[in-house]
Amino acid sequence: MNAEQLKNSILQRAIEGKLVEQREEEGTAAELLREIRAEKARLVKEGKLKKEKPLPEIKAEEIPFEIPESWEWMRLSECGYFISGYTPKATQLSNSGSIPYFKVADMNTIGNERFLIHTDNFWKEVSPPTRIYTQGTIVYPKNGGAVFTNKRRILAKDSIVDLNTGGFKGFGKVDIDYLYYYFQLLDFRKYNKGTALPTLDMEKIKNLLFPLPPLAEQKRIVAKIEELLPHVEQYGKAHDELT
Repeated sequence: MNAEQLKNSILQRAIEGKLVEQREEEGTAAELLREIRAEKARLVKEGKLKKEKPLPEIKAEEIPFEIPESWEWMRLSECGYFISGYTPKATQLSNSGSIPYFKVADMNTIGNERFLIHTDNFWKEVSPPTRIYTQGTIVYPKNGGAVFTNKRRILAKDSIVDLNTGGFKGFGKVDIDYLYYYFQLLDFRKYNKGTALPTLDMEKIKNLLFPLPPLAEQKRIVAKIEELLPHVEQYGKAHDELT
């Protein structure tokens, strides 16, 4: 088992509810799910989100593994919303400013391994951009060969991202880092449309099943993952030396 396989094994155990214990005093995800749905309904009513067609009911044969009784299954698009990027004109960009603009290639920049921080491009117009991703949005390549790299990043501040980038913003009752590690397990190579230009099949991704723990447990899961990952990195270095 290499380091990547070990990491994925840990993440898989995390989303199955096997990495930390369940605590009765932390409540249930059913309560949390009601709050998430209420938040989404409020955003739709305020015109901040478009009303979507009803999601298909979750069928027993879809469920990939068992989760604790205090957890809930939900569709991924229920716990947040997807956004598409766009590419500004060169005349709208500068090498400094308050709103950064990220391209897919910026995911490879040193220092951007988890959070997108460093770029040479910024929005320079006085008026705000037509589309902006808020801090904490998870971004990933959605068009082109970069889809197969399975890169995931988190925006460190409100930003613009290019047309080949997709984003997912979780609702406030879902821990962003728990979502991030869930996305780390998704193999987007399974969800592309298979055309000459690889493109993510967003309908399939929106309907993916998401295992929802109580919020306090989400945070304990994240803490445990981040306690273990440095050991995985050390294991990876030792493994590479032996192979």
